[in-house]
Amino acid sequence: MDIRKKTAILALPLTAVVLIGIIIAQPNNGIDYEVTPDITIEPRRSDVVEVVQAYERLMDRYMGMVEQNMSVIGTDVASNVQTLNTIAAQVDTINARLERIEQALDIEQPEEEGAIREIPLQQGRTRQ
Repeated sequence: MDIRKKTAILALPLTAVVLIGIIIAQPNNGIDYEVTPDITIEPRRSDVVEVVQAYERLMDRYMGMVEQNMSVIGTDVASNVQTLNTIAAQVDTINARLERIEQALDIEQPEEEGAIREIPLQQGRTRQ
């Protein structure tokens, strides 16, 4: 290789470095660049705040559970009331039949309304 080619090859990168240095060293002619970041950092929460928030979450879950259970209980109560009404209707029917039987057999009525009568036992049987 020729010395001129070697010198040209070495001079080219050297020239590029010098030009970059000159550009960087240039004064900015009074132009100031201001950078405002759009990053927000949440303040650190204390332990007390964490405990209060955990308690609030726990109470919200508890209240949700109570509401669900109350609706289930309400449904159960409604079902029980319906069953009791059916039983009461059947008892009324049985009372009416019993009353007719008592009248047909001339059996005395109890003195008080709702009083329980003693039914005589047949001989040889005991009450349990």
